[in-house]
Amino acid sequence: MIRLILLLILCAMLPLTLSAQGVTDRYIAPRCEQTPLLSTSDYPGYSRVMSHNRLALPPGKSAPAEGQLVYLYGRVFDRNCVPVSEASVEIWQRDATGAYRFITPSQLATPEPAFSGAGRIRTDNLGQFHFLTLYPGTVGRLAPQIQVRISHPSLRTFTTRLYFSGDYRNDNDPSLSQMSNTGRELVTMLVMPRQENWQQGIQVYTDIVLPQTVPFRKF
Repeated sequence: MIRLILLLILCAMLPLTLSAQGVTDRYIAPRCEQTPLLSTSDYPGYSRVMSHNRLALPPGKSAPAEGQLVYLYGRVFDRNCVPVSEASVEIWQRDATGAYRFITPSQLATPEPAFSGAGRIRTDNLGQFHFLTLYPGTVGRLAPQIQVRISHPSLRTFTTRLYFSGDYRNDNDPSLSQMSNTGRELVTMLVMPRQENWQQGIQVYTDIVLPQTVPFRKF
């Protein structure tokens, strides 16, 4: 409870721009429990994952794609709770209608809003990353989720899925319903409204703790 109160206070201090500083300002001690390894599906392939973090507002677009904006802030740690820098974080997800659609070069060349469907960014020296995306639509009993793939030269590739706290569909999701309460908490992102005109989007936060240790660098 104390940790949650501290997190809520720090979240209120976040800047309103999409920047790594947003994570720095809320920097508190991570939980340091390993994030459950979960299988993923519908990975579009490395070449189709755009090397940018603005899924909802790809480069060259002046207006975001249709849907509820999600400002995702996260951190990556190794098993010893050491921040993992220079890790490649890829995310992909359904669009607001519940379909997997990955942007094409021809769509990027037009001024019309478009959702890229996937994105990639590297963590900074504090293990931080951030994305601008949309609240995913869903199908069947699946809860809205963001699929994640993390790779690093010194570590095995790690995959998991992230869910949204407070979404009523979490209780009926086939995967979440089979997990322990702790496991569910570790893959559920904290959801907060945006401070400016919260109707325009939400902020979500997550820490991902990998099952391996990053070797010390030798100089």
